[in-house]
Parts: sequence; C-alpha cells; structure tokens
Amino acid sequence: MSDFNFTLSGVLDREGPQFYPAFDYVHPLDFPGVNVNELLPVGTTAQLVYDGTMAIPMTGLPAQSAIGVSGFDFTGKALAFATTYSLQILPAAVDMAGNLSTNLPSTTTFADPGIFAQDGFEGPLSAYLAEPAAIVDGTSLPIPAGKKALGFPPESEWNPVYNGRFTARLAVPAGAKTIKFSYLTYWPNIGSPSSVFPYRLAVATPNGVVTRRDLADVDARPLSSPWPSPLPGSADNSYSDLKQLELPLPVGTGQEVIFDIAQPAFGTSDGLVIDDLRIE
Repeated sequence: MSDFNFTLSGVLDREGPQFYPAFDYVHPLDFPGVNVNELLPVGTTAQLVYDGTMAIPMTGLPAQSAIGVSGFDFTGKALAFATTYSLQILPAAVDMAGNLSTNLPSTTTFADPGIFAQDGFEGPLSAYLAEPAAIVDGTSLPIPAGKKALGFPPESEWNPVYNGRFTARLAVPAGAKTIKFSYLTYWPNIGSPSSVFPYRLAVATPNGVVTRRDLADVDARPLSSPWPSPLPGSADNSYSDLKQLELPLPVGTGQEVIFDIAQPAFGTSDGLVIDDLRIE
C-alpha cells in the first residue's frame, strides 16, 4: 500500500439550472418535454402556462426518483396551434445547491391553419400539410368520393420521400363520438415494399390528451368499390380494397379536435389515399 496526495481544483456552483425545450417552434403534437442541465430537488414540478393563467402539468423524470429531478415529460399530451407556452417551475427553479434560474424558456407552436372544412377535400384546404403529402385528383389515382382526396406517395429505397404529414383542426358537433374517413393503399406494379412501416394516426384535444395508433392496427370496415374495372391508374399501380376507418374522440373532447396522420420517417411504406374525413 502506498500513500499519495492529490488536489481538486474548480469553483463552487453559483449558476442556476438551464432548461431546454426540445424545440422553439413546434408542431402541437411533437413537444416531448423539457430537459435540464443538472438535477433539481426531489418534488420539483413543472407546467406549461398559456393564455395568462391556463397551465398543463408535466411529469417529472426519472419517475419516483429519490435523488432528484432530471427533466419533465410531456408524452400523451398535446398543445394547440398558434400558442406560446411559458415554462413554470414549482416551487422554484433552483438546483440542488439552491441556485435560482431567472431565465425560463418558452415555446411557440405552428401557425393556425384554420378549421378544416369537412367537404371531402373538394374545396380550399385549411390544414397543415407537409410534402410529399398533397391533395390529388383522379388523373392517376382512384378518388373514393368527389374529385379530390389526400394522397401520400409510396416510399421505398428507390423513392425516399420522408415525413409526409397532414394535420387538421376539426370542429366537433354536439353529440359526435367518432372521426371517420375512407382510404385505400397502393404500390407500384413493378413491386411492393419488402417491409412496410405503418402510418401513424393521432387524435388530440388541444391542450389535452392525445391518442396515437398505427393505421395498420386499427380495424376498418370494407366499402363497396365505387369504380368500374379497371381502377384509374391501374396500369401503374396495384390497390388494396377501399375501407372506412373510425376512431373514438378523446376523453374530454370539447368543441374541436386535432387529427394527424404521418408517413414513416424512414423505411418503406405503401402509398395512401384518404377521403371523406369527418366527425359524426
């Protein structure tokens, strides 16, 4: 055994904690929570404050920690369009050494697209739309009803498209219980994707809960084909059967909901045509 001497150098922690929202300008369904650069005392809580006095609580991380709080989770909750949210830390934004942070961040959501007209995509579109998702006509694809529909192109290693998305605010009539839409998938006749990643669906109450599902995991009712044989565009594509899907409205739904469908960010996926989106 040998003795040795060593010296530690450094300075005392005199700076308050720093908080980092994941994004400064965010889609209402994409805010995951808040990170912090050092532990906060056990029992510290956080909420997002909007419209002066309204607040949405977040969950402290890690769950049930006896050491300290390392961040705040927002999973399972949604924001609203065109709203600024300020972070509030309770009882105070202090670290384990008692240093106070006086610079708490805020985050703002995407611009308001307006209320979606439940007209089967026939009129002007009031919704958030991220390419390559687009409004398509019957020139090359079958349209379930009317002359226009929402379309997502197929994705493969030969045709990487990435991050197509459609998000709409839908007014909820009194007594309504479900969101409905008709859809079919398609793929080029030259072949089908060897591994298909599902489209993600979400239905949310603004500033409330969000429910997420994979399109492939939701039971759908077959519909009679409205097209004569062969289907439009069948020289280039093969099509699934036409189906109608229903999703229950979230708990606590008020006068509107947010409906969202997103194409897989990576991998392969069939093309998708959606029509007759409505609430009943």
